[in-house]
Amino acid sequence: MRTLKCFVITPSGKNPPIRLVEDEKYGLSAAPSSCEQVHTSNSIPLDFQKVYKYIITPAITQINVAHTDLRIECTRGEDLPQGGNIVSQFLQQICRADITITDVTGFNPNVLLEYGIRLSVRDSLNILICHDGARLPLDIADQRCIPYRTDDMSVGTAAIAQIVATIINSLPQLLKQQALETSDNLFRRTVEVATGRTLERRLTAVFDPAPSLLVDLVNEVKRLNDELKKIGVSDNIRAKPRLRDNAWSFLETLAKTLQGDPCGLNKAIDVYKRMTEIEGFNDKRRDVFYILNEICAVDPERQSEAQDYLNKAKELED
Repeated sequence: MRTLKCFVITPSGKNPPIRLVEDEKYGLSAAPSSCEQVHTSNSIPLDFQKVYKYIITPAITQINVAHTDLRIECTRGEDLPQGGNIVSQFLQQICRADITITDVTGFNPNVLLEYGIRLSVRDSLNILICHDGARLPLDIADQRCIPYRTDDMSVGTAAIAQIVATIINSLPQLLKQQALETSDNLFRRTVEVATGRTLERRLTAVFDPAPSLLVDLVNEVKRLNDELKKIGVSDNIRAKPRLRDNAWSFLETLAKTLQGDPCGLNKAIDVYKRMTEIEGFNDKRRDVFYILNEICAVDPERQSEAQDYLNKAKELED
């Protein structure tokens, strides 16, 4: 079963309900905290706990029920462990989630900050929701936003249906881990260029074939050395094993670096697999197969692959 992570960015449901009042610029907005009393007749109470319970949770449940081979796990900030650095935990969830659902109702500063971080770091599915009647600030005014109401079943049901449809339409790209954002995303494009990530990605693409080319080069050098040895060429003329040793060291360092990055794990596996193709390293290949077994064993979808690596490692024991 494939699992997708959904992080809900919202004001804490543990806080008292807010009251929405009419604002000339932003429509319905949260009443200022300096207001000791708000006239009930001119305001709308909003409990974010109910939004999560009656809007977001039913939408995610519908998808999980309809897709038996898929499960979306939903998490909020208040669901995170109480120990440790809470800011670090939030950032990890924001960066790693396959899906975010952000409730910008009331323009909570923390929510807007976390949504901005999300836009700048992850090409994935970002869903905006807000109470019906609210108008978005200029910086995100062009983003599609799903309106909801907790006191009107028709609007609430429509919001659930829109969330479900948005996620289902994006599932093909999400399951293939493909980017959903386009170059039209001003936030993403600006951050990519300003921080050098655009150049970094292009360089990564250029050097992506390096492990394969390096393995082919080392194996070709070994083949030539073997041919020279057959015809009796002196050891002083034939290539020394330095290239082979340096190539192995480079690939090993690259694989370990990628393995330490959750987003680079698949590439780390590819590099380790390439290392097992270098001829003349039978003693080290066994250890690499054990490493591949350990990496793949923690992934339920790679159990057969893990067992295959374990079998290959044991064969080299003999």
